[in-house]
Amino acid sequence: MVVCSGQVLNRRHLCCDGLFHRQTQAGRDSVAKRINVWFDSEADFLEVTFSDAPGYMRETTNDSVMERVDADGNLLGFSILAVSQLTQAAPLVAELLADTEDAA
Repeated sequence: MVVCSGQVLNRRHLCCDGLFHRQTQAGRDSVAKRINVWFDSEADFLEVTFSDAPGYMRETTNDSVMERVDADGNLLGFSILAVSQLTQAAPLVAELLADTEDAA
């Protein structure tokens, strides 16, 4: 449980400064400025991209997650298969191995 500006927060919520609880402005500036999210309910597929640069998909440590990278290995996004099978009881965990520093 978290208290932010006098409000009790049970999940990850935005605080009055526009940042998530325990997020610093430096941490906010180090992530992508814009993301695109696509969900295909028929294919049960979710894709998140940080860049429109050309790239390809490769496997991760989780069979349900693929990472999208460019030719230099920079992370451009990721996809999740079988989204409807996720439950609130257990989070989906995967390691994205690509470098995110130079993604355009």
